[in-house]
Amino acid sequence: MFLETGGFSSGVVGYWRRRLPDWRLAQKPWLAAVPLGVIGALLASQAPSNALKFIYAIVMFAVAGVLHLESTVLGARFDTG
Repeated sequence: MFLETGGFSSGVVGYWRRRLPDWRLAQKPWLAAVPLGVIGALLASQAPSNALKFIYAIVMFAVAGVLHLESTVLGARFDTG
């Protein structure tokens, strides 16, 4: 987790120095993510750990499915070979 935080923050600093972030675009997810993150943190302390692990596993399988579909569908669409 420490390495991920360091890598992410160095990327943010690099983008910030180059003035690349579109702050108006970033504001939309922030408006949802910050309150939902606080609510999630409060609820997580009340939820059984097995339920949290199960939800996390379902989300990871969903992300894997989306990535797989994108790689097969978009990969076939943009394949020049």
